[in-house]
Amino acid sequence: MTHQNYTPIQLCYMDSKVSTTVKPLTATVFRELTRSTFTKDIMKEIESETDEEKKNLLKGKLMPAFFACQMPEDRHRPSEKEGNVRPSGLCLHDFDHMNTDVRQFYEQNLAGKEEEKGIMLAHVTPRGQGLRLVTRMKAGETVMQCQHRMAAELGLTADECVKDLTRLSFIPSQAYMLYVNDQMFSLEAPEEPVAETKVVQKEIPDFPEVAPNMAQILDFQGVKYSDIIQELLQRLATGGSPREGERNSDLYALVRELRHCTQYNFELTRQLVVPYFSDLSDQEIRKTINSAINTTGRTMTPTMLGILSQLKSEQTTVEDSHETEYPKLPKLPKVIGDILKLYPKHIHKQVLLSCLPILGIYGTHVRFRYLNNRPNSLSFMTAVVGKSGRGKAFVKHEYDLLTGILKEWDKQEREKANAYQRKMTHRKEGEEFPEDPRPKIRLFSDDMTTSIMLEYLDNLEGEHALQFTEEVIRLVKARKSRFSDNDDLYCKAYDNAQGGKESKSLQTRNIQIDIFLNCLFAGTFHAMHELYNNPEGGLNNRMIYAILPSQRTRGIPRYEDPSPELQKAIDDMTMKLWVAGTLEEEEGMEITDYKKVRQGKREFSFPFLDKVISKWIDKCDDEDDENPDDTWRELANRAACTGYRAGVLAWFLWGRPTDKKTLKYVQDFAIWVAESARVGVYNFCGNEYDALNEQSHLQPKVRQTKNKKLFSVLGQEFTVSDVINIRLQNGDSTHVDMIISRWVADGLIQRVGNKRFVKTKQIA
Repeated sequence: MTHQNYTPIQLCYMDSKVSTTVKPLTATVFRELTRSTFTKDIMKEIESETDEEKKNLLKGKLMPAFFACQMPEDRHRPSEKEGNVRPSGLCLHDFDHMNTDVRQFYEQNLAGKEEEKGIMLAHVTPRGQGLRLVTRMKAGETVMQCQHRMAAELGLTADECVKDLTRLSFIPSQAYMLYVNDQMFSLEAPEEPVAETKVVQKEIPDFPEVAPNMAQILDFQGVKYSDIIQELLQRLATGGSPREGERNSDLYALVRELRHCTQYNFELTRQLVVPYFSDLSDQEIRKTINSAINTTGRTMTPTMLGILSQLKSEQTTVEDSHETEYPKLPKLPKVIGDILKLYPKHIHKQVLLSCLPILGIYGTHVRFRYLNNRPNSLSFMTAVVGKSGRGKAFVKHEYDLLTGILKEWDKQEREKANAYQRKMTHRKEGEEFPEDPRPKIRLFSDDMTTSIMLEYLDNLEGEHALQFTEEVIRLVKARKSRFSDNDDLYCKAYDNAQGGKESKSLQTRNIQIDIFLNCLFAGTFHAMHELYNNPEGGLNNRMIYAILPSQRTRGIPRYEDPSPELQKAIDDMTMKLWVAGTLEEEEGMEITDYKKVRQGKREFSFPFLDKVISKWIDKCDDEDDENPDDTWRELANRAACTGYRAGVLAWFLWGRPTDKKTLKYVQDFAIWVAESARVGVYNFCGNEYDALNEQSHLQPKVRQTKNKKLFSVLGQEFTVSDVINIRLQNGDSTHVDMIISRWVADGLIQRVGNKRFVKTKQIA
């Protein structure tokens, strides 16, 4: 029956839940969707899937869905926020997680009564656990009033989250349909929207009070539940908070992920999630939590594992790795400065530190003795560390920029190795073994086994190789499966000590060699801690940690490609490094083939570096009186060796200068790397060393150090000049850079301007 103040409605649907536009929905289109092979196949896949999470993903990404409201004139997805929702006179009812057979329930309670109750559509929900109805609302009735009326008539609980017209409903296959009235697609609706009136929920007397900040108080493995829940809601595509109209679905998915962390404890889970779902009744919350906890699957999901890894990484960043204050960059050779200009300015120091292992390969023939008279080479290990999405990708760009020549050599050498393997494969019984070409491969992948790595190092006959990985987590996984523990190998590589293997196999050989291996790794804080988790092993303080700053940039950082002139300068620089220390260099011969250089026996000496590094170590000894623990001093020894090597490299990059001015630049660079190495190690794993120091003393020393006294007399906000003035009054040295760096590393202060700092903590 048509009334004069009514106009025809036009229902709408979307191809999938993620669509942003809608299409007209008619009786013909609806039948085609329910009977299509595509929909049938989706439903079969959902039926066969036992994991509820995967069921939700299949349903959300593939199944068509319709709305109980009219199609917006702009054909954009209906949204209360956009104001494009037009009522149709229809109401959607969702009775999910029913404890009885849905079809049997419908036959006993609704079959034959559809016209009486105004039912236009009825079907089993895609997961097969609930009943979905579309009914006509009575005159003057709101959506929620209609839902509560129907729930009362059926003796069920109304789905509190289905309270607006923008709630979508998935369209299953024909086999799931219980009743369809084609008139639903040709009804007439009121011209004016039906006024919504707020339904006051009855207070449930036995609803226990829940602390609103329980998730902020409790934690799982040191990570606050509030952070876990917030990240889960983001991963579940809810925008960080439960979605209007889908709150029980969001709660169900959230609890399924969270239940392992709460050890399947119903009451704990309820207390954690209630503040996030305040619009749901206690009965609905309890029912949904119970259903989610008892679903199949009793192990932590990959999603939750990823969230915990990320949050622990971020927590490490905040607690263990405060903003790293590297010293100001010294004057650099022009070609190095030009390379840095290819990258954003705020990561220039990190780029320079990550260049060292690659440049060390080209200077592979350089040999010299350190202060302790032990032979040394240009061995560097750099770990670029930063949170996900912070900009670690520059390492691959830099690696490709500086290793082009090495890649060409490796390609030729790998072809020899492949040819040898083919000959071995096709060798007939009784034939002689082909001669092993012993390929000289210098760039090692992150999946190379220790055995092959040692054989390739043996082939290089004392020349350096480089192991590079963009994500250090790959090495963590490889170490568990193939590498065993390579910490000892890396330590020997830094020390150029002897290492090898014993084998009885005809396919491998016994090896005992001096190991020359540089490393360049990149990864998150958590992954890097997984790899270098043993401070007593000595690997931690052999690494240079290029910790990325927390500064965020708009858009994606762009890494420029070098100009032809810069590329030529880079090639010339690497050529000069490559021949340094060879017989060709000593004899003044022209090098025509990088691969055919002859190693010389000459050892270089650097008395100007001996002097400046010795002085720096003495300075660290003096500063030990101003620090409350031994860690800061302990980390100086190996940092000094790293800085010395960097000074040797800088001397060659500057063209082997002899004048005092340029030698001063070389010395400044050596000290800069030493300072940076110590600051990086302390910020990355200083807590581990502090813990070792505490364990090694039965009665820790309690002393009022100069550092504490100085800190206590400074104001809440101070400048470097204030620190210097106080030290002058006490007759102390005016060198305060190390003190400031230590306070920053300890999280006691933070920079607020040029040479201005503010206290963030107080020393007890």
